Amino acid sequence: MKTKLVAALLGLTLAGLADAGAQQKIIQRIYTEVDVTDDGGLEGKVDVPLTHALAMSREFVDKEGTYSYERCFRGKLSEGDKTFKFEHLPVGKYDLVFINQDQSVLYEGLNLGDDISKLPPVSKQNLEKIVGKQDGFFNRYFIMRAGLQTVEKDGDKTLKMSALVERLRDKKFLTQGGDLVKATRNGKEAMAFVRRFEVLELNQATDDWQVADTRHIYRETESSEGALPHFRHVFAPALGNIRVVHTVKSLGLVPLLKP
Repeated sequence: MKTKLVAALLGLTLAGLADAGAQQKIIQRIYTEVDVTDDGGLEGKVDVPLTHALAMSREFVDKEGTYSYERCFRGKLSEGDKTFKFEHLPVGKYDLVFINQDQSVLYEGLNLGDDISKLPPVSKQNLEKIVGKQDGFFNRYFIMRAGLQTVEKDGDKTLKMSALVERLRDKKFLTQGGDLVKATRNGKEAMAFVRRFEVLELNQATDDWQVADTRHIYRETESSEGALPHFRHVFAPALGNIRVVHTVKSLGLVPLLKP
């Protein structure tokens, strides 16, 4: 599965992660390469500048309408980074994720499922534990939002959870030559952090959870100068449930609420 290949590639050594060439290869493999024979697309405008415009394709897996996020396409930005365009998308349904790295904010319209607030406390605690253990390179994590879907298999119904997770390494790491990795923000050089966003899919096992798959959607190095421990998060329903057909669909101006 493509997502498992992505996860394997991202599980590099700390030295490899610090190398600029390795970093670029990782970013290239996070995002799905388009097929130029696909003729669908999306375009539109927002009222804030972006650094990343992502379109996540819903992959339906059963007759109940349960879906996973397998493919993640990165769009092009223009006109002051307030205009986005995705070309050569396959026909299907998409949810969008917009990120402004400079302002530390993420907007998303992911259809993760039903609210998890009614889960038993022990189930939520086990969720936190399993998410926290997934990647030892990152020393901080935060579940931004999560939802539940009902999955039917062989006549039995069980729960599946999808969670949007932010991970951060705010400890130093070194290049292959042993030098401290640094980054620049507002003209000031400082120690670098690494931040990643992912959609984690888990299957229910009584009150516990088992990780079924992980889809990385963002991984960037940033300066520790003025960095926030977590990005501000805005759920924007207008960015979800968008159908793409055999043409480039215009969404017009998509308003985004201030975080």
